[in-house]
Amino acid sequence: MTFIFFLLLLKHAIADLGLQGYIGGQGKRFYFDRKLWLHSTHHGIGTFLVLVFFTDVQTALLLGLLDIFLHWQIDYTKTQAVRKLGYNNTMRQFWWLQGIDQAAHYSCYFLFIFLLG
Repeated sequence: MTFIFFLLLLKHAIADLGLQGYIGGQGKRFYFDRKLWLHSTHHGIGTFLVLVFFTDVQTALLLGLLDIFLHWQIDYTKTQAVRKLGYNNTMRQFWWLQGIDQAAHYSCYFLFIFLLG
């Protein structure tokens, strides 16, 4: 299970840092923003690809879909908080909020591992 958790964290780094750069520009401001949907879908597909080697296809698919939904909610909420509070990336508070965002994502992976166990 530790190895699966590690793979999910690697997937997260690839989707959050690597692939997000291809989406371009500001996004995630609106609940049904195309960029937010695409970014969340990257995460869900990545989760499916990791988990399909360790569980049945249906479970991997369900957890991939759950990852899309949870990633969508977490990122949208963080974006709204940043906008409402007037934070930007030069402010210490922004980076604390980013840390909370990342901890929420990692907690989702912990949940997935728990559900697989």
